[in-house]
Amino acid sequence: AEVSGALADTEAYKAEMSRRGAGDRIVYSTSFSRDVMDFRSAISAMKGKQVDAVVAVLFPPAVSTFARQLRQLHPNAKLIGMETFEEESEVKAAEGALE
Repeated sequence: AEVSGALADTEAYKAEMSRRGAGDRIVYSTSFSRDVMDFRSAISAMKGKQVDAVVAVLFPPAVSTFARQLRQLHPNAKLIGMETFEEESEVKAAEGALE
């Protein structure tokens, strides 16, 4: 999500991966405004780059939408999130995609 904290977390994650010599494992990175609810083009781009795991820093209600779309388009990708992925309403809205 394009909010200062999420963007800072993303940059810190990238920097730490590079510091550990694993920066080349990040093959795709993008951000979305908080009102975006269609992630299908980004997920398709990830799939094209043979992404095996996705670190998503999103906020409700985008969390459940992203999880559902990821499971539909790229069912084998692991989804790594944050505490917003545990919000009860999002888990329910994700229809199993966050479990």
